[in-house]
Amino acid sequence: RGGWGFVEANLRGTLGGFGVESEQKLQYERIERDGRFALDDLALRWLGVLHLTARDSLRTVWQASRYRRGADLALGIAEDRQTQRTLSLVFQHRVGLGRSLAVGATRQRGEPGGQRSDELFVKAALAL
Repeated sequence: RGGWGFVEANLRGTLGGFGVESEQKLQYERIERDGRFALDDLALRWLGVLHLTARDSLRTVWQASRYRRGADLALGIAEDRQTQRTLSLVFQHRVGLGRSLAVGATRQRGEPGGQRSDELFVKAALAL
């Protein structure tokens, strides 16, 4: 027994003369075994893009996930819990068709253990 669901919404428009995009996704799954909780999995994502000019954009991505598994001694399955959150911010400048330069930062956090990862990056794309 259980259930699964997925919701996605995409919005596009203008705000103060800038192009704006927003994309939201939610996915959820729950499984029960013998009337008891066995698995619970949730994933969320939000993507926002602000088009500053025809060539320049600012992109933000926020993602979160939560995973819980119930113990089942008869099957030798241990209880487990994990969560993760990621936030990225990227500025991109398009030079031409298939050519761009991006500069960004990403922060990721996870549980258990309070793991944290920070990243700064520069990416150049060149199509020949």
